[in-house]
Amino acid sequence: MTAPAIPPGAPINTGKLSALTMNGLGDSIMGAQSNYTVFNTPAVQNQIANNIPAWTPSTAYALGNVVSNGGYQYYCTTAGTSAASGGPGGTTTATDGTVVWTYNPPLNIQKRGTSMFFWAEAFSLGTLQFDMTQGYGGYSGSLLKVIVISGGQNYSSGDTVTFNNGGVGTLVISGGVIIGVNVTNCGWSSTAFTYTINSSTGSGAVLSLVQGGSGTFGVPGCWTRDMVARLPDCLASTIGLFVVHGGTNDVVNFVAPATIIANLQTCYETLMAAGRKVIAVPITPRAISMTGTVPQTIQRVNRWIRAYCRGEAWANPNGYNQIALADPTTYLCDGTNGGFYPIGGTGGVLGAVTQDGLHPSHRGAMYYGYTILQAALKFVSPNCGYSPRACSADDGYDLILNPGGNMLEGVAWQPNTAYVVGQQCSNSGNVYRCSTAGTSASSGGPSGLTTSNDGTAVWTYIKNVGLSTLSGTRSAAATIGGVTVSGNLATSNYLTRNSGSASGTVVCSVESPWSNGQKGQRERMVFSLGSGSAAENWMLYLITSGETLAYANVQPADLGVTRFQAEVELEITGAANLSGITFMPAASSVAPYTPVQVGPNIVAAGFELVPSSGDPMPWPNGGKLLLRTPPFILPPNSVQFNMQLILSFNASGAAGSATANVAVNYWNIHKYGVL
Repeated sequence: MTAPAIPPGAPINTGKLSALTMNGLGDSIMGAQSNYTVFNTPAVQNQIANNIPAWTPSTAYALGNVVSNGGYQYYCTTAGTSAASGGPGGTTTATDGTVVWTYNPPLNIQKRGTSMFFWAEAFSLGTLQFDMTQGYGGYSGSLLKVIVISGGQNYSSGDTVTFNNGGVGTLVISGGVIIGVNVTNCGWSSTAFTYTINSSTGSGAVLSLVQGGSGTFGVPGCWTRDMVARLPDCLASTIGLFVVHGGTNDVVNFVAPATIIANLQTCYETLMAAGRKVIAVPITPRAISMTGTVPQTIQRVNRWIRAYCRGEAWANPNGYNQIALADPTTYLCDGTNGGFYPIGGTGGVLGAVTQDGLHPSHRGAMYYGYTILQAALKFVSPNCGYSPRACSADDGYDLILNPGGNMLEGVAWQPNTAYVVGQQCSNSGNVYRCSTAGTSASSGGPSGLTTSNDGTAVWTYIKNVGLSTLSGTRSAAATIGGVTVSGNLATSNYLTRNSGSASGTVVCSVESPWSNGQKGQRERMVFSLGSGSAAENWMLYLITSGETLAYANVQPADLGVTRFQAEVELEITGAANLSGITFMPAASSVAPYTPVQVGPNIVAAGFELVPSSGDPMPWPNGGKLLLRTPPFILPPNSVQFNMQLILSFNASGAAGSATANVAVNYWNIHKYGVL
């Protein structure tokens, strides 16, 4: 694809915006660090209809084949022949004849702590929004689509294509040229996908395999030529800001620097000419496959990327200026080894910036996210200081008056008003849901902790007001192993330890007003741990464990259908050996299930976050982070609902070596995309 020409230096948009949607084009550095599989989005429904066939009896299945049975999806982990009837069932591993199937959750959604986009969004406090719904969703670890880069020549109708992941597809051939590939089984694999075209006459065809489920336009294992092939998909989205990283797979396959540069230039300029903002990320440092000319190629390409973003005429002759550079290289490189190696080598040691010598650890991803945020300030205005709370009783949910409001709060009750079933109100310090339609009384309104008559309307008590702004207090006093917990928690909150053996203290308090003088309540927890394990996990339930779905006003008709989104604002200071922050909704069901995770997916040595002081990249915004979930769907068999904030520490050091001062400012949940 050739980028459209625009006049040299012609600005596309010279003004700064207040916010931009963000996504990425590239390889596994961005694409393998998140996951978005929601089966009721149109693209994924199409994939189910076309690429996930129904299970059939007495059928030979290959490793990686995917089937649907009884409303569940499974991938083949042991090849064989299926039984004469029945097929796999349930949400675990199932034996079917001589085939073994593994269940794959259909609602698996994660913004991981190893994702640069997670941290860029969290640091931006709302100015950058990582929109996973427009990237490549679909069955996680599967083949979403195949793009033909080059059709080759002399192919015939009997030629076939095979995929290493158990995927199945047929070639579409016209005049000896491959013009398409119809995928009929998406397959599954935990490794990069490869293909083989089986032909005795044809040659020259090049296919690009698009892996489903990342929520980005990044695909593991891809080359820059594959990125060019995916540009039409990027342009079909409404994403305003694209982060582009590519070339790391080209260089280890010894693609010429000029080819890599030409492909990246096409990506940059095609996006900019279409009115999109671009942030370029140089090829990341790596500690693996650094043989032959790889180091020199990386340096040559990166020199061009930096010059292009600066607008140097030799690199950017057309004067494109809607591009900025996010360069974490100097944060990531080990300056003592004389090569282009990342700090911590192949990972597994304190302070490592990669998991495996290439893909970012939590610490490395923070550096990426921080530099992306700094680069984005060319296009968006910074979110400075404190803004008013986004979530309060003023933004309460109501089916009619405010259907996009905070579902934890209600709209103030009104007298002499017609109410319908499903409307929500706040009154006398509580939140109620209308269970019988009618007209409210001239005064008073619903009260009490059960069912309340109000004129001809009837209300059902749900909870107390102020849940999202952490109202009320109760004692937090407890002894958990060798840890002494003291002080107070907000009424609805509950603190527990999931794992670990550390000793130390956790001091809790409910600030009212906040320690900076801002009015209202917030939760604060001060951790001082140590002399324990490297996987110390503490969980704060923001809705007490075991609450019903109605507690968040989730109705049976919402399950498996309605998309929700939640967010929490934190302030973290004094952090040392803090290895992860997770914010997630959890819905109990027939089988344990977590539909969405925002934060870390690995807790191990080398995954500690950047300390809040004494580091080249301190926590920006005074440690203030906004964690926003991707849109998620609750499983159809959910019966309870809660929200969890999990803090993970490497507490294997001496006493007091794992610390964090964490304030929870507010949190909310709302229906995604509803006004």
